[in-house]
Amino acid sequence: ATRSACRVPVAMEGLPKVEGVSDDIHEKTVALLKDWLDFSTARNSSPEDLAADTVGEQGMAEQYAACLLLVLRSRPGQGGEVDAWSVARDCRLTIMEIFKAKTRILQAASSAPWLASLLGDVAAATAAFRQHEVDTIIHIIIFSKYKKVYTHITGRPPPDPEA
Repeated sequence: ATRSACRVPVAMEGLPKVEGVSDDIHEKTVALLKDWLDFSTARNSSPEDLAADTVGEQGMAEQYAACLLLVLRSRPGQGGEVDAWSVARDCRLTIMEIFKAKTRILQAASSAPWLASLLGDVAAATAAFRQHEVDTIIHIIIFSKYKKVYTHITGRPPPDPEA
């Protein structure tokens, strides 16, 4: 199938609003998100093959949040007070949902010149992905320790943020 035949129509109006993000950064994020969805779609033989996590309101929020963090990372100092936690809060996502989406995007960066160029080049994209992997492992360790400590102190597991 051709790239245009696989194109999944995407409604960009319903994207989350993240407090403190300038219009310029938002526009760059939307442009990256559109490119990312085109790239994801083009890799599949039909729209049905597109991973379910890239469509729907929740999936779009995850993809937008991941793209926003990548755009902010590529433009140091332009994000103001915006960080992963505020993005997660405003997009109503868990940090792990954003990490999952960001991991998929960064994995693709080594083979996608358009994405690597956002991060500088392929070497920079690869370095960013490796750093992201380290950050993810650290967050997972911290979260698992938090769960153990919380359970030990309270006698019950921490509340599920998804509930």
